[in-house]
Amino acid sequence: LLAAPHSAASARLVSDVALAEVDRLASDLPGLALLPAGDTATRLEMMSDLSHALGSMLLLLVAVLYALFRSLAQVAVILASLVFALSGGMLVLSVTGLPVSLPVLIGLILLLGIVAKNAILLIDRAQMLLAGSGNMAQAVIIAASDRARPIIMTSVAMIAGMLPAALPWLDGSAFRQPLALTVIGGVAVSTILSLVVTPVLCLIAHTAACRIMRIAAKSIALRIARA
Repeated sequence: LLAAPHSAASARLVSDVALAEVDRLASDLPGLALLPAGDTATRLEMMSDLSHALGSMLLLLVAVLYALFRSLAQVAVILASLVFALSGGMLVLSVTGLPVSLPVLIGLILLLGIVAKNAILLIDRAQMLLAGSGNMAQAVIIAASDRARPIIMTSVAMIAGMLPAALPWLDGSAFRQPLALTVIGGVAVSTILSLVVTPVLCLIAHTAACRIMRIAAKSIALRIARA
């Protein structure tokens, strides 16, 4: 009788045993290979489609963010903050030993949206304060303080909602557990880094953009003077 694995760990064990058996028989049976079929083939195809869609999603995200902020520097900060989500998700995978699979990719896509939202909240608030005070360092500090509560509340709610799906003894955990663990780890790590690192990156980006603008203005002024 065929039975589906009850957890991600058992599914990984079955896969390892099958691959080891194929490797053992390959010396006596040249050309023997383990081919994906059924749900596995469908998942591999979906993973390929998601990988291609991820690039298009990032391009669309850059276009929307630039239309909102009109600043390549701040768009770069938001994109850099997405690394926080990926680092948290990959940290969980390395600790638990889970492979990169379709549920993991879905969890990473969820993380990108959550982390981008946190960075947008911080940067939008900092830009509003900057327009009033003109001091970016003070603006990012106040923005991080003002947005800390909604960001933490959102993260806690997301983690609490994913905890039941992360339990390994429930039916269907082979699919849900990798997704839940990826989201929980990514949200936990990215929340801390978003409140600490993102304001610093925002200040650095603003300072660099101002310097570039001053250099460009001096260059234009020299060209006009020489003309």
